[in-house]
Parts: sequence; C-alpha cells; structure tokens
Amino acid sequence: MTESLLRFKLIRKYYEQDGTIGKLLNDRGIMQCYALERPKIFQGIENAKDNSKTFINESCCIPEGVYTTKRTYSSTFRRTLFLVDGVDGREGIRIHAANVIDQLLGCIAPATTIQKDVRFRDKVYPLFASQSAKALAKIEAILPDIFVLEITS
Repeated sequence: MTESLLRFKLIRKYYEQDGTIGKLLNDRGIMQCYALERPKIFQGIENAKDNSKTFINESCCIPEGVYTTKRTYSSTFRRTLFLVDGVDGREGIRIHAANVIDQLLGCIAPATTIQKDVRFRDKVYPLFASQSAKALAKIEAILPDIFVLEITS
C-alpha cells in the first residue's frame, strides 16, 4: 500500500545533546522546511524508552524508518494534525508547531529556520524553531491526508 503513496523525507543533519535538526524534503527532493526534534540520545541511551506507564516517548527523537503518516484529529491540540503511525512502542507522535524541545513529547516541529541560543519565555534555549506555525501551515497545504514519511540521517 505504501508504494502508491506520496513519499516525503526527513533527513536529519545534526544530532546535538539539545535536540535533533533535520530538513523535510518533498517527493522531488526539494526542501520544504526544517524540523526540530528531541535529542537522539537521552541519559546515555539511544532512542531511550520512557517508563511503561506512558504511550509517548518524551525523551528522544523518532527512530529512523519509514512511517505511514495520516492527517487525523488530535484531542490534545483540538485540531487536525499529521500523526506519524507505526513508531515502535509509541503512540500519539504528531507533526505540530513548537518553538523549543520542551514543547515536543517525541514529536516533530517544522520551522522556517533553526536558531541557536534564543531567549524564549524567560529562558535561553540552545535550539529554537522559528516560525513553526508558518512552516506547519505550508506543509499542511501541500501534503495529502496520508503519505509516507521516511526518516534518515
């Protein structure tokens, strides 16, 4: 089934202790936006799992792989967003607007640029997703309701 779906790629360029930075490319390889995710390694463990009481991995970025991604209603955000489906051991992984990794619980934040050392809400963040809502609106306008998201480095 996934062979006939539109395929987008999230190519991660930088793994930092403060977060993961990537570029989202369309099916023709043209960059659509940057992406900010949680770090790959948390407390020394790559793609660490949270305790068994949560369905969401809040500590690390999504493992590399190929995922079916669907536009569905999120009761958390009270609107439709893209759900990254089939992430092993995780549920509720969304592509949503966020400026800093404290706002991401294992999800992906699109951005027009990624800035370093930005003061936001009385705290300096090492990585900042600029104009995330604008970048989200851009990809929501061009993506179909279901597509394949390939995450690589």
